[in-house]
Amino acid sequence: MTFATTPSVSYEMAHENHCHVQLVCQLAELSHHQQWVFFTAQCPRPAAKLLAQHQIRCDRVVHLSPSQYDSEFQVAIKAIESHTASAIVVSERLNENDKQQLQQRGALHHCQVFFLHDLYRSLH
Repeated sequence: MTFATTPSVSYEMAHENHCHVQLVCQLAELSHHQQWVFFTAQCPRPAAKLLAQHQIRCDRVVHLSPSQYDSEFQVAIKAIESHTASAIVVSERLNENDKQQLQQRGALHHCQVFFLHDLYRSLH
């Protein structure tokens, strides 16, 4: 029985690793566009060395300042609607409805939305 579960676990791990590689590659590609890659204030910004290791252009990454008035969701919406971002990374703290709205708004404005829990695991 141990042998039966091992291949599926290996497959799941390989699939998950493949998804993380795709995610980082996608962010790297987006960082080579003529637009910004934003990280909200609620996300720790990865070290420049780590970004460079994954071929993510550091000069295109902007860590947004915290807002005294707007929520992370509102800041992300404004960043997307500014048409200056090819991608935005937000924390996983948002509820599912807000995440869906960000993804829809991002698609409408050609801005890829990443959630920290997915990206963080990919970069580390």
